[in-house]
Amino acid sequence: MANKQRLRAHEALNVDVSAGWDVKDAVTVTTGTEKTLTVAPGTDTLQVSSTNSIYFTWTENTTDAIDQDNDLFLGSPNIITGQAIYELKVPRGLDTPVFHFLGNSNTANVRIVEQ
Repeated sequence: MANKQRLRAHEALNVDVSAGWDVKDAVTVTTGTEKTLTVAPGTDTLQVSSTNSIYFTWTENTTDAIDQDNDLFLGSPNIITGQAIYELKVPRGLDTPVFHFLGNSNTANVRIVEQ
């Protein structure tokens, strides 16, 4: 029997190649200095690269929200974070997604691309 499926779902949607690419200004964060990025409408993922480890979370406002005991953490003392690019999915269900990030112990230069 012939295979009538011409394109797979991700090929039909052209997800990987049709995404926008908006490079944000590099941001320096330190311990105790939380920064935020209000994500543009239609953004599906953030590409994040940091020279040192950072904590991060998502909310719908720019009020400080990082809880170092419970929030997610990019990097570790055993990982050279400057050589890694993390792809973070923007959570659905937030009217205006805001990405919060905070330096762990050293100054971190964070680069973000909205896609």
